[in-house]
Amino acid sequence: MILGVRRHLLHHARFYIAALLGAVIWALLKIHPLELLPPPLPILLAGDAFFTIYLILTLLLTVYEAPGKMRLRASAEDEGFGLIAGMTAVAVALSIGSIFSLLNQGGQVTHIGLWLSVANVPLGWLTLHMALAFHYAHLYYAKTDAPDGKRRDAGGLKFPGSEQPVMWDFLYYSFVVGMTAQVSDVQTLSAEMRRLTLFHGIVSFFFNTVLLALAVNVVVAQAQ
Repeated sequence: MILGVRRHLLHHARFYIAALLGAVIWALLKIHPLELLPPPLPILLAGDAFFTIYLILTLLLTVYEAPGKMRLRASAEDEGFGLIAGMTAVAVALSIGSIFSLLNQGGQVTHIGLWLSVANVPLGWLTLHMALAFHYAHLYYAKTDAPDGKRRDAGGLKFPGSEQPVMWDFLYYSFVVGMTAQVSDVQTLSAEMRRLTLFHGIVSFFFNTVLLALAVNVVVAQAQ
């Protein structure tokens, strides 16, 4: 059991580190509240901190990871669909909550409150697609039994000009779906990848057309 817990923590280290630091920031603000951060902005600041820390840890892993270790890392570390769906729900809830908190405050919104609230939307958007990029890589490099009895990569995506895709390839695929809600030159070859891409596209469409539009409207309204 201890080994199982340890393996779970290692597989989701980035998530738990970011969540822990975000919780610490929220707790400190609850103990020593700041006048510039009226409720519910402390929880929004904690959310911003979680997203930012997660993105930094993931980017460092992507930039400094040795190419030879990428396959092992992708097969070992993955937030999993359930955790990604939970992160998506939290990101959407924080984004909607921050936008409506601004609208309810009317003309009493401070500059720091405005930027902390609006920052939830792009930070949550970036975190979602970054986590999904690693999930695509995890599914791609998962081992499966081939017809000849050998263990091979599950695959499921075909990248033009790349027989062994690296993390940047999966980031490219994830963010293209995130920005356009559709695939580009990468082919989906498995039902599992198509289901994940469908979920990704639907969530991206909601983010892009609803949340980002609301955030822009709030900024414009407050600037007038």
